[in-house]
Amino acid sequence: MCNSRAAGLALLLAAVSMLPTAAHAAPPIKFVDDHGVVHYGDRASAEALVRANMARDSKAVASPPTAVKSSEGPSSAAEQQRKDRVLLDSYSSASEIDRARERVTSSLQAEIDLARRNVEKLKIRRNELDSAKPGAPASAASAAQSVQVNELLTQELRFIALKTDQLEKASARYDADKRRWQEINGEVASR
Repeated sequence: MCNSRAAGLALLLAAVSMLPTAAHAAPPIKFVDDHGVVHYGDRASAEALVRANMARDSKAVASPPTAVKSSEGPSSAAEQQRKDRVLLDSYSSASEIDRARERVTSSLQAEIDLARRNVEKLKIRRNELDSAKPGAPASAASAAQSVQVNELLTQELRFIALKTDQLEKASARYDADKRRWQEINGEVASR
């Protein structure tokens, strides 16, 4: 009875230690919404804007065209001009785009790194549960803990896949924004 209680407590402590920590407060950043309104907010607001832009632009070409084709209607040209205005209002330099990208990607990478550390801890715990008293029948508590560990492991792996996808999309979006900003301002894009 005492061993199952101690094992349950150990699992609870392991699960609690894997909870995400509070993010550090970031200085306010400037961003422009889809309607061209300038906002100042924290990183979460900018990330929400990035996600919204990525979702909206997922159907479009990764980098905006430099010239609007004549077969495209005036609404396409007007939409491109609106996007360009939003981009120019959002950033004052290419290095500002780099800094915004670094903030978002470093935050996502930190979440991925934390989840990977949690996966390693869960794998160790699963191995401990699997190797406890070889040959002896597993107790109901041990089997339940094993199921919980496997569920947590699956959740962490899904979380890593999600955040990795978000990281790739955010990087691509900032790269496209930087290229377009440089095209608009006549700067040569450096690689």
